[in-house]
Amino acid sequence: MNLRYIPFFIAILFLNACAGVSGHHIPDEYIALPEEAAFLVGSIGVKTAGENESPNSFSRIDFRQRGDEKKATLVISQSLYFPSDMDYKEADREGTVFSLVLEPGEYEIVNVSFFYNNGYVEKSYSAKEDFSVPFSIEAGRVYYMGEFLAFGKYGKNIFGITIAAGGYFVHYTNYERDLPLLLTKYPELQDREIVQLDLEVNVPPLIYSSK
Repeated sequence: MNLRYIPFFIAILFLNACAGVSGHHIPDEYIALPEEAAFLVGSIGVKTAGENESPNSFSRIDFRQRGDEKKATLVISQSLYFPSDMDYKEADREGTVFSLVLEPGEYEIVNVSFFYNNGYVEKSYSAKEDFSVPFSIEAGRVYYMGEFLAFGKYGKNIFGITIAAGGYFVHYTNYERDLPLLLTKYPELQDREIVQLDLEVNVPPLIYSSK
């Protein structure tokens, strides 16, 4: 195999492991019929300019039903091969909104991951051990979980050159921006009340709260 294609295939493997090109992957057991479901909505984005802009090809959040081993994933892609369709672009960030039709119950955010590929070097980063940010969702309700914005981390190599070294997420509430985007992209939400999920998201150095 030509070595210059290796980063391309690694990117494919990372996508298959964490999410489809659609930007999320939900285990079949988590998916419910709309009339029986709880809806989880929000946005996931990347910092594209300024301090700690994200250099990563993919940034990912994992969550699962509490007590289960299977994981659902949300992914934002800056890859040349599999870029996400961005729903918003601002001066220093861009991202996509999502709506997940889930079984009601107890869930938890458990990990984050970042994959970096510049055509010559590829690295992946994630927490060594899962953590827990719990939340509950009830049938018939729509829960807005906020924006998760991916930032980049940087370090120095042995020559003193700045290099990419992973990333982290910051959790924001951007309800006024995201709501019109969600209602346009997912018209089935039009006649439903959307409530803001009370998430206690602060798991440094992986996720920080903007509050």
